[in-house]
Amino acid sequence: MSVPFAKPLTLTRFAAGEYQAGTWLPGADSEVTVRACVQPLGTREADQKLMNRLGVESLDGLVRVHSESILQATDKSSGLVGDQFTWQGQLYEIAEQQYWPPPREHWKGIGRIVDSNTDYAVPEPEPAP
Repeated sequence: MSVPFAKPLTLTRFAAGEYQAGTWLPGADSEVTVRACVQPLGTREADQKLMNRLGVESLDGLVRVHSESILQATDKSSGLVGDQFTWQGQLYEIAEQQYWPPPREHWKGIGRIVDSNTDYAVPEPEPAP
């Protein structure tokens, strides 16, 4: 599998967190290096549909990541934090990902900027009844 213009990209990957004695404990993290191409999102129709799906009003702070390796996306229902990476001086987190089969086999992810105005970095699931 080969992604055009791919360069090494270091991701921080998180294990799922869990509740212990009623307290939320985030999962451990590790660094993973993948080959990927990061691009800002544009104004294509597909990007507009993505805005609707993610419930955002602007493409600011969103990037597209094409990777030769699997990307881990945020899953708030299980407490899984998406892969995080720095691009152009900003911290991003993979909000969703999908596998593209051959002949253009790769993983495509959407990264959201993580800053003081976002809550993407610490998903805590509802405690089980």
